Amino acid sequence: LFQETDFSIYTGFPERADRYVMFVDTALKAAKHNDYTVATCWAYKKNKLYLIDMLRGKWTYSNMKEHLESFIISNDFIDTCYIEAIQTGANLLDDLKYSENPTIRSLKYRPMHRQVRESKLNRAQGALSSLGHVKVLLPIDADKIRKAFLKEICSFSADMSHANDDIADTFFDAVNTLGKVVRKRPKPQEAPAILSQTVETIGSMSRVSA
Repeated sequence: LFQETDFSIYTGFPERADRYVMFVDTALKAAKHNDYTVATCWAYKKNKLYLIDMLRGKWTYSNMKEHLESFIISNDFIDTCYIEAIQTGANLLDDLKYSENPTIRSLKYRPMHRQVRESKLNRAQGALSSLGHVKVLLPIDADKIRKAFLKEICSFSADMSHANDDIADTFFDAVNTLGKVVRKRPKPQEAPAILSQTVETIGSMSRVSA
């Protein structure tokens, strides 16, 4: 469904974005045959979506929480974190909300509700449609992140024969969320929609790590 040409590249850090957000997709277990836990950080800027950082691995719940906490602290410019609110994700939402660490606790945590009967293919098709309104940019200075992202997204197939789609889950959530906002924006002569507070001059691509 997706081609490498659907994505652009950028360098530096997307300063003065409308929002800096994180999407998390959790796995139930850490066995080899289980899914990955993935967290992706994004910057929303008008109709552009920048992938900033990514975390991916298979861990027990306690180790997963530790990795995510470290990831949040290293990306402290994030203002909101979206987590699918079922099973492991629901527990993670509560644990992060009431963390003893003030940096972790200060984020806004939002449950990501996916429609029960909505298939992953439908979400993928929605994301593909949103690419007509949203430009997605990947970091040229972070090979491991960019290549891992493209490998999984460009392997995603309609017959679900692809190996993994955990990065894809967070990508679908990110692009569909921004796509809805872009399509609802008023015409130019009207007052522009405000996605959220502007975050000022923070970070550099030195923050990015695989």
